[in-house]
Amino acid sequence: MRLKWLFDAVKLTVAEIGHFAANVANQRDWVPQKSASSAAVEGTLPVCSIAIQERRLAMSRSRRQFLSQTAGLGLVIVCGKTAVSAAESGEDLEESPVPAGEDLMREHGVLNRILLIYEAALARLPQAGEDVAEVVHEAGTIVRSFVEDYHAKLEENYIFPVLEKHQRLTDVVAVLREQHAVGRKVTDRILKVTEAPAWRQSENRRSFARACRAFIRMYRPHESREDTEVFPALHHILSAKELAELGERFEEEEERLFGSGGFEKVVARVGKLEARVGINDLRQFTAQLD
Repeated sequence: MRLKWLFDAVKLTVAEIGHFAANVANQRDWVPQKSASSAAVEGTLPVCSIAIQERRLAMSRSRRQFLSQTAGLGLVIVCGKTAVSAAESGEDLEESPVPAGEDLMREHGVLNRILLIYEAALARLPQAGEDVAEVVHEAGTIVRSFVEDYHAKLEENYIFPVLEKHQRLTDVVAVLREQHAVGRKVTDRILKVTEAPAWRQSENRRSFARACRAFIRMYRPHESREDTEVFPALHHILSAKELAELGERFEEEEERLFGSGGFEKVVARVGKLEARVGINDLRQFTAQLD
């Protein structure tokens, strides 16, 4: 009965819905108004009226309670037809494109998870064996291909120039550019000293520790500043259409470099590395009070 009522409610005209809402706000009974547009749905209104009559008891409750109950109804009336049609036909709803800022932020999530892998490796020094070196080396290759050669270049080619052109956060952007360059040199060092022959030398393990700590110390504030200042500033410069187009351009570049579902593939690789160093269970990071 409830589902039938919802289907019938979808057929109400915009004018009748507005009349219904106005009367509900004043806690009055609602009677559908005859109009030219209502003639198009003749035969469906009696069913709607019956359904609404059945809800008059709920309408007699407090205004706040009733409005709360019907808040979701408006969404069903507006969106229900599309959602129900898709469900009945078995079609998948089209995935919405990821906005440019959100796309970059979720890639920062990948970087943060790699920083946790680096920290787990540091915790095992100086006894860490070649198995740990292998994990760190693969994590470093993800940093190189996904973070530095893809993510950072998107920022350098599309985000930073917009801010510089409009004279926004130019001092911050200058530092971010410098840190990108330094980060690539640090990754070079990490990849070099985590090769199997090099890792066996204690000096190279110490070199890794210094490089790794420097990378973590730099990139945590780096990405935090981008997330809270740089990316939000784009909304004050670019229109919604321009931001959407930028997001589509990012998606195209991601697919070109990593194939379909590139982000998901990278996340899966990181997840496997987390498991190898024992940090894949999120519960272990839950705070414990004494």
